[in-house]
Amino acid sequence: MKVSLAWIFDHIDYDWKKQDINEIISKFNYVTAEIEGFSKVNIDLSQIFMAHCVGAGSPDGNVGVDITELSETASLPVRKCISGECFLVYKDQNGDFLWATCKHVGLDKDGLLPAFDVSDKDARGDWRTFFESQDIIFDVDNKSLTHRPDMWGHRGFAREIAAFLRLPLAAKKQIIAEAPKGKNSPFSIEIKAEKACSRFSGLFFESIENKPSNLFIASRLIKVGVRPISGIVDLTNYVMLDWSQPVHAYDAEKIAGKKLIARMAKDKEVLELLDGSELKLSSKDLVITKEQVLVDKEKVIGLAGVMGGLHDSVSENTKSIFFESANFDPTHIRRTVLRHGVRTESSTRFEKTLDPNQITDAILRFIFLCKEVGIETKINSPIVCVGKAFKEKTIGVRHSFLEKRSGVVLEKNDIIEPLTRLGFTVSDSEEQLGDDSDILYTITIPSYRGAKDIEIKEDILEEVIRFFGFNKIALTTPTIKREPSDLGPLLLMRKIKDFLVYSAQMMEQRNYIYYDEDFLQEIGLDFDKCLKIKNPVSENNVRIVSSLMPNLFKNIKQNCANENSLRFFEYGRVCHIAEDSVIEKKRLAGVIFEKRQAVNFYENKSYLEDLFKICGIPVELGAVEWRKIDESRKEFPWVMPYQSAEIFLNDIKIGTLGKVDTAFLCKLDALPESEAFFFDIDIDKLISYSVPEIIYSQISKFPGITFDLSFMVPMTLTVSEIKDSLLDSDDLIEKVELIDFFDKEDWVDKRSVAFRLWVSHPDKTLEKSEIEDVRDNSIKSIEKLGAELR
Repeated sequence: MKVSLAWIFDHIDYDWKKQDINEIISKFNYVTAEIEGFSKVNIDLSQIFMAHCVGAGSPDGNVGVDITELSETASLPVRKCISGECFLVYKDQNGDFLWATCKHVGLDKDGLLPAFDVSDKDARGDWRTFFESQDIIFDVDNKSLTHRPDMWGHRGFAREIAAFLRLPLAAKKQIIAEAPKGKNSPFSIEIKAEKACSRFSGLFFESIENKPSNLFIASRLIKVGVRPISGIVDLTNYVMLDWSQPVHAYDAEKIAGKKLIARMAKDKEVLELLDGSELKLSSKDLVITKEQVLVDKEKVIGLAGVMGGLHDSVSENTKSIFFESANFDPTHIRRTVLRHGVRTESSTRFEKTLDPNQITDAILRFIFLCKEVGIETKINSPIVCVGKAFKEKTIGVRHSFLEKRSGVVLEKNDIIEPLTRLGFTVSDSEEQLGDDSDILYTITIPSYRGAKDIEIKEDILEEVIRFFGFNKIALTTPTIKREPSDLGPLLLMRKIKDFLVYSAQMMEQRNYIYYDEDFLQEIGLDFDKCLKIKNPVSENNVRIVSSLMPNLFKNIKQNCANENSLRFFEYGRVCHIAEDSVIEKKRLAGVIFEKRQAVNFYENKSYLEDLFKICGIPVELGAVEWRKIDESRKEFPWVMPYQSAEIFLNDIKIGTLGKVDTAFLCKLDALPESEAFFFDIDIDKLISYSVPEIIYSQISKFPGITFDLSFMVPMTLTVSEIKDSLLDSDDLIEKVELIDFFDKEDWVDKRSVAFRLWVSHPDKTLEKSEIEDVRDNSIKSIEKLGAELR
C-alpha cells in the first residue's frame, strides 16, 4: 500500500517538510507497522502544459488545442472532449505536442489523463501551483496492517504519527462538514441481510456540479497509484483512501423508485460492473439493488463492498447523486472476492472489519471536500442511516497488571498520555486492596479500534508498551521453576500402548480431532451435544469428536478391501457439551476386524482383562464387572445387543466392549460374514486407578482341597452370576474360577461350563463329610439358577 506523507499531514497541524523522514520511518516501524521503503517524489512539470480544446474534432481526425501559456496551437489525435475543456499536453524532444498520459506524471499505468477543472487565468501557467508535485511516498507492508482496519486510510496514519511525534492531530470537526439538516429524505434504505450488512447510510444530493478532475485531488491520487477520472469519482476514491471507508455515488435520476436495498443475490442474477465485466451472481453474494417503479422487481446495481454497476453509477450526464456509505461483513466480502476473482481497493478494506460508526463521517468528509475543491452542491435532506451503531467498549485495567505483565516500572503518564493521543478516553482512580493501593484505569475504546483490534486488557498492555518502548525492557533469561512430577501415568500409558501393539497385534491410529461430516452422513450417524468450531478449516470438519469410534470405523472402511485382518486402536481426546459446559476426556478405543471370519468375543475380551491387570486392577478379585447390553440399553448403532457389555470398575462405568452389529458393518462396505470387535474405554479412570492396599491375612496351617463342578446352564446365565452364587453358597469356599466352557448347535439355548472351587478351614483339616456338604451346597445354589449338574 502506498501512502503520501503530504496527505498524512493534512490531518496534522504541522508542516511535513520540516520533519526528519528517517526518524518517522524508524519510529513507525518500531511502534506501529512496517514501512518497507520510501521514495521522494518530484514530478517534472516543465514539459507539461495546460491546453484548451477548441473543437470536438475535425474532418482530418484531429482536435485543435490552444496552449495559452506558450501562445501556441496544436492539432492532436481525436479524443472524447468538449470544446473549452482543459487537458494536459506533453512537449517531446522534437518539439511536438502529445496528449499527456499517466506515465508523464509518474503514474505507472497506461492511459490518457482526464480533463481538468482549470480557470482561464490558471491555464496560463498558474495551474502548477495546484498540482502537488513534491511528496514522500511510503511503501507499507499490507500484512503488518491486517489487524488494524483504521490504518487503511491516511487519517489512521496521521493519528499514529501524531501520537509518537507528539504533534497535534487535527480535530475531526475541522475536516468534516456539519451534518445536513432537513425533515425527510426522498430516498430510503432497507437491509434484508443483517448478518452481511450491519449498517447502511446514504445522502441525497439534489444537485451536484459534475466538474472535471480537480488538479490537487488528481495529483494526490496519482502519487498513490490511482488514476483520476472525474471530479465526483475522484472524490469518492479520495474519501476511501483518506478515511479508510469505501463509498459509492449512484446517479440519483436512475434510481426512480428512490429506494436502495441490501440483500443476498438470487442465483444466476447478472450484474455488469464498472469495468465492463459481467458477473453471474449466486445466493451467497451480497448485492445492492434498487426498487423499480414500473415493474414489481428489484434490479441489482452493485456488488456490495466490491464494485458498483456500470449503468447506475456516475457518468458525464449525472446532475444529482445518492451517496452510499455502508459497513459490510468481512467474511462475506472475502468469500465474494474469492468466488468471482474480483479484488478492489474497496473489498481489500472491507475484508479488514471496518468501523461501523465511520460511515456517516465519510459522507460529511465528502461534503467538506466538495466545498474545498469548488464543487457546488445542493442538499435539502438529512443523512439516512439504517442499522445499529457500534457500542464503544470500556475496559478496566489495573496499574499492577500492566507492570507485572510488562516487567517494567510504569508511571501514570506512560499509560494515560499515549492512549489519549490515540483517541482512547482514560480515567483513573485509586483502589485500596488490603494493605496495598493500586490504580484502576477505566478506558473507553474508540470504535475505530474496538470493532476488531482492541478487546481485552492484554490489548491495552500492548498499546502502552509499544509507545513506552520495547528497548526499555531489560533482556533477562526467563526463570523456569522445575518441580518434581509424577511420571507414573505417562509410563503406564506407554505400557498400555506396548501391550496393544506387541501382544494384541494392533496398530495405533492418529486421526483428526474433527468428525468427517460426509462419512457420518454416509453411514447414517449423527451426534448431538458436540462442540462446534466457529471458524472451521473445512465445511466437512465443523465438530470436535465426542467419540473415537467413528474415525476408527472410517479407517476400517478405507482398508478393508485390501486386508483380511485389521486391528486398530487410538488414544485421544473427546469433547461433548453437558449442561452448558464443555467436558473433555481422554479415551482409548479399538476395533478388531476379520474379513469373512468369526471374531471370538472371549478371546478379545481377555486382551482387556490383561490390560486392566497392567494397570494394577485386581480383576481376579472382582474389581471389574461386565454387564451385558440388551436392546433397550443400546446407545450406539454399532453395538450388537446381547453380544456386548458395559465395563464397570468398582461400580463406575468406564467403557463398553463387544461385537459390532453386522448391519452396521455393511455400511462400511465390508464383505458378508465379516465380523468385528470393538472397545471404548475412559483411559483417565484406568490410569488414575488407585491400587487398594492389601492387608496381610494369615495363611491357614491346614491344607485345603479343590474340586471341579460342571453344569449345563441357560445361555442367558452369565459366568459372573454363577461365580457369585458359588462363593455365597458356603463360607469355606475361598475362590472360584472358570476352567472350561463349550456349546453345540443341537443344545440350542444351553452351554456347558466348568468351575474349580478352592475350599479350606482356618482351624482344622477338613473331613470328608464337610467337603461333601460344601459340594452339595454349591450344586444346590446353581440349580436354583436353572442349571443342571453334568
